[in-house]
Amino acid sequence: GEQGQVRGLSVSQWSMQSFMAETSWPDFGQIKADLVIQDGAIKGTVRNETGIPLEDVVIVLGKRFSRLGNLAPGESSPVDFSWSAGQEQRFGPSLSYALFEDQFSNPGPNGPVREAEMKRSIIEAVFERGAMMGIKSSVAGSGTAGGKDLMILAWTNQAPPDIEVTGREPGQRTTALVYTRASYRLPRDGKLVLPPGILSGALVQLPQEGGFCGEPGTTGVYLANGEAVFEFRLPEEALDFDVDRLNLVLWTDMGWWQAPQIAFYDWQAGDWRSLADPQQGENQVAEAGSLVGEAGQIQLRLSGQNMQGCFYVDLGVEGVASTGQGG
Repeated sequence: GEQGQVRGLSVSQWSMQSFMAETSWPDFGQIKADLVIQDGAIKGTVRNETGIPLEDVVIVLGKRFSRLGNLAPGESSPVDFSWSAGQEQRFGPSLSYALFEDQFSNPGPNGPVREAEMKRSIIEAVFERGAMMGIKSSVAGSGTAGGKDLMILAWTNQAPPDIEVTGREPGQRTTALVYTRASYRLPRDGKLVLPPGILSGALVQLPQEGGFCGEPGTTGVYLANGEAVFEFRLPEEALDFDVDRLNLVLWTDMGWWQAPQIAFYDWQAGDWRSLADPQQGENQVAEAGSLVGEAGQIQLRLSGQNMQGCFYVDLGVEGVASTGQGG
């Protein structure tokens, strides 16, 4: 439609006023990702198919991230995004802070760089307090939400709208966030390794005494008394593999450690299979084929009495291609 206008905007000396405009950028282009899960890591390339330079390109999964650097128009960057089971601090700083932690931890004589704080506030507004919270990425080609948010973030100093003041062109400085969801493929044959932290899960049964805890999208529960049940779900493409091992990562924010009782639902036996001697950190569960339902669902139960604190769980999967699949 017609160009938007703002009337009666009075800005006193040494003060600031703000307004918001919403528009489209039809010839912007795209950030294109070609990613695959390989050897327990996300590998591939990210290409800048826009017409503008992109700065500080970052691929993000939950609170984990990998920096790709700056990308000129048409330029690609290789991706080798891997992590260890203990890398992510569930109760540590938010993503918006972690992305700029170096600048905040080593401020200049006048404090942190103002641009870093501006970018931090934008990330917080969009992903931690905004409408993007809870959106899940998809495995390419499956259309099934099987993974946590996999996003690509970048910054640019070019973005609409073009501002005019009574027919003049004012000085303008732009700090714009560019983001897109990214999909990934699974290997077609051979071995499948989905590392802990990539599968999405949900708390489907609250304990008798306890409730939700952690940031939105976190698979965590406050457990005092009773049983809590989480459900994870494999991507549709992973159903072509025979799962032989689960890797459970268990965390707590308590100052002392007392593990709850942990069990997985055995879909063939129709009963719960207890995990012997669960430990903080990574726990491996062998002979796990019967712990995956026909639709790829995996249920995990935490139970305890007279406990306190939040417990967080991540689940990884290992398997091999089913006979006759792949190729």
